[in-house]
Amino acid sequence: MNDLFPQAESKPISVRQALINVPDYQPPPDMSPRFKEYWERAGQGGTMGSFSSSNRLTLEKPSPTLAKSEGYGGMYHPTECRPLSSAERKRLSSFPDDFIFTDWKSCIERIGNAVPPLMTRAIALQIKAVMFD
Repeated sequence: MNDLFPQAESKPISVRQALINVPDYQPPPDMSPRFKEYWERAGQGGTMGSFSSSNRLTLEKPSPTLAKSEGYGGMYHPTECRPLSSAERKRLSSFPDDFIFTDWKSCIERIGNAVPPLMTRAIALQIKAVMFD
């Protein structure tokens, strides 16, 4: 039965590794003073305020799934007091750097609804191998 599931092609990468040389950085909207306070208190990997799904990323761990939300329920940059940029979201979700989203909001929604491209590739290759090889 385990032959049906794809094997990992590499070890998980950390947020730090994923964010190296992120191209075309465009700052996302500023956070409210209240969320800035939550961000400061949370520390890396911590929950922001009373919102259990709003978290500051941890540099040395892989990113959790990026949900289709920002504000209440989003992931925030580990070392800078701000939400993630579109370029950072793409990189953390394995979208190519040159993939174009029309704006920051569409990036959040589409990445939140997507199966990461590298995971999709692994699943497709495994289906091909099981069905056609």
